[in-house]
Amino acid sequence: MKIFLYWLVPIVSIAVLVSSCAKSDDSSTASTDNSSSEATTLSAPSGLTANGGANQITLDWTAVSGASSYTVFWDNTTGVSSSSTAITSVSTDNYTHSSLDNGTTNYYKVAAVNSAGTGSLSSEVSSTTNQSVSSVITMASLTIGSQTYTNAYKWTTCTDTGALEASGGNIYYAWVVKYYDNKSLLWEKTLFNNSSCTNAYTGTSVVTNYGTQSNPRETWKIGDNITVIQLSNYFDNGTAMPAFDNDSNTIDNGSMYGLIANSDNVSRAGPLLMAGQIYPKSDNEVHASFGSWYACLFSGSDNCTSPDNFTRIQDNVAGENILRLEYKLSVMK
Repeated sequence: MKIFLYWLVPIVSIAVLVSSCAKSDDSSTASTDNSSSEATTLSAPSGLTANGGANQITLDWTAVSGASSYTVFWDNTTGVSSSSTAITSVSTDNYTHSSLDNGTTNYYKVAAVNSAGTGSLSSEVSSTTNQSVSSVITMASLTIGSQTYTNAYKWTTCTDTGALEASGGNIYYAWVVKYYDNKSLLWEKTLFNNSSCTNAYTGTSVVTNYGTQSNPRETWKIGDNITVIQLSNYFDNGTAMPAFDNDSNTIDNGSMYGLIANSDNVSRAGPLLMAGQIYPKSDNEVHASFGSWYACLFSGSDNCTSPDNFTRIQDNVAGENILRLEYKLSVMK
């Protein structure tokens, strides 16, 4: 019996040792398996670009393999980091950042996300939103004959300024005629974002590659304290003065109107002058000539104290006895 017990103890010890080794091997294998399946964060997306538009900036980048989503980090100053404002759960390799103020610059970085978390941040890019534009420039109500205009008039010539928007687009200008509540009529050198000058910048300044430019860039006063009066095509002696619009069409008698304004030379012909002669061709188009016509009456005194003193059209050049309207202006709509 003692001999059996002596042999039983070593056999049990060997069995325990073998079982312990087996468990150790299993633990090692499990540890190895867990290590090989553990996810790691992803590398930074490449090819990030940013393009500004009206009230928005569009981002695009190269997709990262294994990404379940992306996080966009942004700020309005350079030096974007993981602590910057984050836009999470972006499911595609592009994003449009909308509802932004126009004329502002933002800075961006992007990171890919997987089960291990947020990966490395991309290189930083920036872009500037476009300035607000409109096809319409409104003005104070101006009635000429049967037409009432509440939108400004634009001269047809459109010119490239040579400057670029911060987002890269060319900037153009055209001269616009605008009437104000204080009865002033002005030429304004207005900025546009297209070569046909149909989209005018609405702000009082435009950010360009040459710095911030005022809008309008220049102004030129046509007249103050404007009063509109109907004009006759006839001299006091009943002789007709030929009148032509910008398309060389004859203007009928009674279709011309004078823009009577405060005089800049009271000693010459009194407190008033005619600052413009205008033909309201339609609700879309007017033809006009602007200048300083001091004479009002052609018999007796030329002391022009009332708009009603101005009774008839006047020629472009004294003694020519022909009126040609040099400006064709479109109503901005």
